Parts: sequence; C-alpha cells; structure tokens
Amino acid sequence: MPISPEKTTAPDAFERFTHTASGKSFSGLHFGDTSKPLQGLFLHANGFNAHTYKSLLGPLSKTYSIAALDQRGQGRSALKLSPDTRSWQILCEDIIDWIDAQAPKGLAIAGHSLGGCVALMVANQRPDLVKGLLLIDPVILPRAFYRMIHLNPFSSSLSKLHPMASQAMKRRRFFSSLEDAKASYTGRGAFKSWTGDFLQDYLVDGLKERDMSGHVEENDALPLELSCSPETESTVFAAQRNRPWQALKGAQKAGVPFYLLRGEFHSVMNRYVIKSIALKYAGIEIKTQSDSTHFIPMERPEYVRHEIRALMERV
Repeated sequence: MPISPEKTTAPDAFERFTHTASGKSFSGLHFGDTSKPLQGLFLHANGFNAHTYKSLLGPLSKTYSIAALDQRGQGRSALKLSPDTRSWQILCEDIIDWIDAQAPKGLAIAGHSLGGCVALMVANQRPDLVKGLLLIDPVILPRAFYRMIHLNPFSSSLSKLHPMASQAMKRRRFFSSLEDAKASYTGRGAFKSWTGDFLQDYLVDGLKERDMSGHVEENDALPLELSCSPETESTVFAAQRNRPWQALKGAQKAGVPFYLLRGEFHSVMNRYVIKSIALKYAGIEIKTQSDSTHFIPMERPEYVRHEIRALMERV
C-alpha cells in the first residue's frame, strides 16, 4: 500500500507518515512528491532519528522521492526493542518488511553508522530490494572482534561492557524543555562538531513528553524525556552478534553497487578494516573525507548530499 502522508507545517519539503506493514507500525519522513514512486531510503545512526537528517535530505526533495525511517525504539517509532536483543537482525527484518510493502521493485539506500550496517544486511538478505548502497561510516569492526563475539560463550555478558553501551547508560534522560536539552548538548561530546540545524532537528523527535501519571520524585519532575531511552541505545550498541563481513561478501556477489564514505578522524572503521575491504572487495568505492569524523553528515552535509545525489543518479 502507498505511503499515507501526515501533513505538517515543518519546512524543507517533507511530510510525516505512519504506515503498517507485516503487523508493524512504522514512522518516518517523506521528502519529495508523495505521488511519485519512492526512489531512496535513508537510515539513521543509533540514538538519533529520521528528523535529525532533515536539512541533509530536504534539498533533495526537489528532484527525488526519498523516505527516512525511524528505526525500532528510536524517534517516533512505536516498535520496541527487547533488552535481550543480541544482534541487529530484527532491525534488518523491519526494513525488509517496510521496503517489501512500499517499494517491492527496490530502491537505493543510504545509511549512517548503525543505519549503514543495517542497510548492508538488507542488501545481503534481499538484494532484490536494493538498487545501490551508500554506507556512511557504517559499523564494520575488525573480523577478530566478531569471531570473539560469536565463539565466546560469555559474549552476551561481554557485549554489555562495550564502552559505547556503558556510555549510553549514563545519558541524562529528562529535561525541562527543548531549550534545556539544547543547552545541555551544544558544544559537547558527539554534538561538538555539528553544524547548522542538526542539533535542533535531532531534538524535535529526540525528545517526547514524559508520562507523569505514575510516581515521580519531586526533584525529577521534568516533563520531557529522550525518545530513544538510554537502555535502548545501550542495547543497540551491545548487540554486536552481527556478520557485516559476510554481508559485504553476499551483497557484492549479488551485484549490489557499493559506495562507502568515512571521516578522516574517529571513524568506526579503522585503517585495517578499510585496507581489508579495499583488498577483498575491489568493486566497493571508498572515499575518506578530510577534516571530518564519524559524524560526517552533520559536519559536511553538502558533501554527503552530493554523494546521495550521485547514488540516485547511478542507480
């Protein structure tokens, strides 16, 4: 069934939508003419949401029809993530179900970080649904890490020690207002290098009204909370029983065109991973953007937008 857009007064030529597929409720943004078939899909990083990338994708709406989805447990998604989740397979299955319903003839997928790895998994399992991939600093770690995770009987416990999983659990979750949250994040941590409206756009769907019906301590009676809870973000970071190297091999064997972007500094993929990908998968075009980090979409949106446009034109 086609996307049913929810009209919004927000700028940058997008419309919100909710859609049900395989008994699941999906939420996201649609950029472009909703009467035209979808051509592309964007998947966000862990802890963020589709609206975070509004200023990146908005200018593409004049030419292309692109959707951005809130992944399970994040943004406005109604889907919950079990704390027992050990891999990103359920996220992959969500995207497959959504594409099967919305664009069964396939589309191009761009994904950032978590979103890049999930897009790669989708291409491996259902290459018929993927016309091309733009992986923006995807989570592809050294092979030895995944061998340890898959072979170690205590890997479920060890994964909880993942530094990013531990850090996520320390996040402040309650705020008095959007302005309070913005002041808390501006110039700090992962948000330090963000440009333009990305932080503001993240917070629009990164916060939600808190359920105050239960018992609330007086010193904690703040009306807003993170829409992606620290527990959910931590669970995603810890759920590393994935096989991205196998997915690379399978998707390339199926003939899916690949393009890979990474930042020069603090990339998820270290130089050994990049060297191995370049040696084993000659068909994957790899670009390293200078003066940028893992958050290259937020730091160099014009460059990433150019690469998304190039992907759309190629496929």
